[in-house]
Amino acid sequence: MPIQQLTTYDIIVDTLPGAFLLLLLVPLLPEEAVEVISGTKIAASVIIVGAGYIVGRLIHTVGPGFDDVDIPKKSSTDDEIAWLVVSKLADRIFVPPENLKGNELEKERLDFIEENIDDIVKYGQSLLYSEETLYGRYEMLSTFFRNLHYSFSLIALLYLVWGLSSSISGTYSIQFTEYSTAVPTKFYFLGFILGATIAIICKVGWDTFIDRKSDAFVHDIHQKLDLQHSSGAKATNSK
Repeated sequence: MPIQQLTTYDIIVDTLPGAFLLLLLVPLLPEEAVEVISGTKIAASVIIVGAGYIVGRLIHTVGPGFDDVDIPKKSSTDDEIAWLVVSKLADRIFVPPENLKGNELEKERLDFIEENIDDIVKYGQSLLYSEETLYGRYEMLSTFFRNLHYSFSLIALLYLVWGLSSSISGTYSIQFTEYSTAVPTKFYFLGFILGATIAIICKVGWDTFIDRKSDAFVHDIHQKLDLQHSSGAKATNSK
């Protein structure tokens, strides 16, 4: 994808986490690699943005299974509302067996919801896709913090490995832009501590916006279904 075609979502969710990861890996690179990257500022910027987007997309593919909308069991008023919304969504895709009626049909319907809750939620997400909703904003923020969490976790791990390696071997070298400077091993461990701390902070942000995203999903899909129902009723009455 050309740089000029990057959307705000691409920049926030993919490019920034990928660029952070690449920039903080520069001190761990050999001197020759640093000299190539820092040859010209414009070229370096293009490399960081382009490669940052690619790396960010790779990070993005790791996370979706850990970032789903959470629909809780029916145990409170809010949970009842969530299940009401899921029930409305399920009615759109549930095909009732012709030989079942009454309580048996309702049991079949509830079993369908329990067994297919993830697919039902994904269907609801598809209805909100590309729309300006609170759910969409929280989805972007939760994904942003998730990708940052992965980036800084990897950074912390690599700095720890470099630090342990330099402690064992007794040699160390860390790069600062175009300079090559021997730096005590403790700076690797400082990088590990900072990376791990930021990763933890990002995990808190990730969890926070996952919860908000789940609540916003229920609100936004409930509103959308009600609007569609009202529009359908008006169209029927006008005939």
